Amino acid sequence: MSKIDRRTFLGCSALTLGAACLGCGGMAYWAAAPPQAEYLEGSISGADGMDKKVLVAYASKCGSTGEIAQAIAEELAARGRGAELMLAENVRDVSGYSAVVLGSAVRFGRWLSPAADFAARFEQALREKPVAVFSAHIMALGDGEMDRSIREDYLPSAIKQIAPVSTEFFAGKFDPQKLSFLEGTLGRLIGANKGDLRDWTKIRAWAAELNI
Repeated sequence: MSKIDRRTFLGCSALTLGAACLGCGGMAYWAAAPPQAEYLEGSISGADGMDKKVLVAYASKCGSTGEIAQAIAEELAARGRGAELMLAENVRDVSGYSAVVLGSAVRFGRWLSPAADFAARFEQALREKPVAVFSAHIMALGDGEMDRSIREDYLPSAIKQIAPVSTEFFAGKFDPQKLSFLEGTLGRLIGANKGDLRDWTKIRAWAAELNI
C-alpha cells in the first residue's frame, strides 16, 4: 500500500467528513455559521517622509490573521515606514506601493483563495518589488522535516515565482466558537491546536527585521 502524506490526509479527511455531514442533513449546520468577522483595513503613517507606502494585504477567515497583519503594519510604521492595511480581495493595483507584505490564514493545507488569487493576479508586478509573505496556521507547528515540508506546501505556486525576500509561518488561533459547526468539527477531528497560539513578540520582530 502506498503511503499518503499528512497534508493529503488532512485534505481528504475534510472532504470526506464534509460530504457525510451534508448528506445527513448537515446543510443546516453549515448554514448556521457564526457572525461575520470584523476585518481590519486602514492607513498608518510612518516617519520617513516617503510618498510610497508598504502594502500589507491579507486574507483572514475569522479575523485573527487580520490582527497579525495589523501588528505588522504598526511595526513597519514604528520603524518609519508608512503602511496600508487592506484585504487582499480589495486591492486593485500595487504599483503605488514601494513593497508588499502578503499574508493568509491556512485552511486544510492551503492559503485562502483571496490571498492566493492576489499572488496570481499581481505576480508580474510583485516580481519587480520587495515582497514578504506570512502564513497563520494551527497545524504542523513543529521543527521536524515533515512539518517544515507541510508548511512550505501551504504556499501557492505563484509565491514561489515571486521569490519573496522573506517567508514566515506563524502559529495562529483556533476558536471553534467563531467557526461554523462543520469547520469546528473538522478542526477538532484533525487535531487542531485549540486556543490563541499567536506569538506577538515573534510577529513584531519579523516585521521589524524586514528589509523592504
